[in-house]
Amino acid sequence: MRLSYLGNQSWLDITREERLFCSHLYQDIRSSHLEQGFVQWLKEAAAWKDGAVPEALVAEQEWEIGYEVCFYRDLLNSRGESVNSTDYPNKRTFDLCLFSEQCVVIVEAKVHERFDGKQLGSVIEDRDNVKRIIATGNGDAPEVVTIALASSAYFDNVETYGHSIKGPLHDAFDGKVTWKAVSEFVNNPLYAKADGQYPHGAAS
Repeated sequence: MRLSYLGNQSWLDITREERLFCSHLYQDIRSSHLEQGFVQWLKEAAAWKDGAVPEALVAEQEWEIGYEVCFYRDLLNSRGESVNSTDYPNKRTFDLCLFSEQCVVIVEAKVHERFDGKQLGSVIEDRDNVKRIIATGNGDAPEVVTIALASSAYFDNVETYGHSIKGPLHDAFDGKVTWKAVSEFVNNPLYAKADGQYPHGAAS
């Protein structure tokens, strides 16, 4: 649909909001029952820290995908508790999550914007917080895997210009994957559009 007051464009032609692109990816995966395929694809397509795929990231098991996951608040509410009476962040929301019995995958996405130090610090804290809140009585908890989903231009710029953010980005995320690669996996040009939203000349 093209609208005259949007310059004969649709809203999808204009938006740079990562939540919209994440919502489409969530629907593409969920409606086609692609959870296992997406996990297997992540194993093969992501750039993994030190080249090591996390052992718990096993595609051949049952997976559930979540969108805009307010993890701590809603999990505690399901237990009859309030997040406000704990030290967990009450508004922390993950763009996408994949859940299995052995693994929780947290996907944090950017389209036009960059990751900043505060957000990367939160991702690092989430590794411990998620394990702590779901640990069983004997201390066992699923492995937490963190994925950065962003523009290929953004990751290229980090390597070239982002000397101050490169270390924190490496510490925060176990793997990195681009919207361009997602577009090829899902066969949807919408995600190629997302990949092109980051300004190529921008410092990271």
